[in-house]
Amino acid sequence: MMFNIFLLLFIVGNSIISGIFFSFSNSIMKALAKSASSNGRQVMNDINRVIINPVFMLLFLGTPLFAVLLLFLDGFSNLWIILATISHIVGSFGVTITQNVPRNNRLEKANDYWNTYVKEWTFWNHIRTIFAILSTLFAILYLL
Repeated sequence: MMFNIFLLLFIVGNSIISGIFFSFSNSIMKALAKSASSNGRQVMNDINRVIINPVFMLLFLGTPLFAVLLLFLDGFSNLWIILATISHIVGSFGVTITQNVPRNNRLEKANDYWNTYVKEWTFWNHIRTIFAILSTLFAILYLL
């Protein structure tokens, strides 16, 4: 029973995160890229500040926790659960921590970084979006 609850929480949490990442790749970054450097930079810095809130952090930190719990409760025996966990922790959570967040921190401090930031950050956002979607897909495939 606990496994099913954690699986549901993982799928819902990861689906929401996937949607947020997709929104940035599909529209938000495209719109910001068209803005003047100072405007785009300011808006992105504002986004980076307000996204650190209890609801988002619960999703962002809770979803990988659910993934690990699923892996242990499953006894590392199901390929779909293993793939869902790896793709989420490495490809979604890991890319965010190692690629997107450092670029956000640099953007906060560097006035001349905007044009490079948009390209680099968006590239890594595409990567984490793909892995987040794949992770959700793998978890759903477990159910079939």
